[in-house]
Amino acid sequence: MAALVPFPQSGLSATYSPWSNTLLVKAQGEVPGYLAGAFIKREDWVGGLRFSLRAFPLIFPENFPPPGPKKIDATLKVQIHLPLSWLNSKTVLFETAGAEYNVNIEYLLEGVGPVDSPKKSPSSNDEAGGQDHGGRIIGSVLTPIKVLLGAGGSYRISARVPIPESAALAPLPSVKISFNSEFIKLVDSSHVGDSIVWDVAWEKLPTGEGQNPQSVDVTTSIPHTEFGGLTNWTRIIQPYTVEFIVYEQK
Repeated sequence: MAALVPFPQSGLSATYSPWSNTLLVKAQGEVPGYLAGAFIKREDWVGGLRFSLRAFPLIFPENFPPPGPKKIDATLKVQIHLPLSWLNSKTVLFETAGAEYNVNIEYLLEGVGPVDSPKKSPSSNDEAGGQDHGGRIIGSVLTPIKVLLGAGGSYRISARVPIPESAALAPLPSVKISFNSEFIKLVDSSHVGDSIVWDVAWEKLPTGEGQNPQSVDVTTSIPHTEFGGLTNWTRIIQPYTVEFIVYEQK
């Protein structure tokens, strides 16, 4: 079983490319020689992006001389749209065997990045009516689902629509899909039971540098109305990493 690795903060980095909507997390440096296969794992965490550095301990014969440190260069690419107003888009939390570190996110394009700390953003109903319920946003980005999609094909995405609250003045929950319309198009959408279904396909094949894969996000916003009318929101993004592939002819 993979264990947490002791590692200094100086060897950790996170950079975001707005062209490919990719967060690149790296761990470069030395780890103890008794560890092998070091890798970065994304951890589920509400309110931000959390990662850990892990490796597999090696078992040596008794009286075997301890091996010296070994260099690693571990990377992890995460498809995500940043910054998000309700998610910590300035730093990622990185867990190691010795400590947890806040690592700053470097945005590769000047002018793209969070202006202030994450703050309360309007609800889906607020966006339409300009109202503010005075609540707060609790957000989470789930682990991306990888999709392989060829030219001429389509892929079906489904999401459950949350049940509305019974209070008369409670705002309604919402489920929305978003993508880069230059490359991806919506072929069809429908309601099936308590779920909404979208069929997506390629509008333009992403064959240029940095265009493949593309990202599709499904955002679910759930209101929680408290006594006195104050509304807090849970907002969850399920990303889909859609990669263009060419099938071999037989």
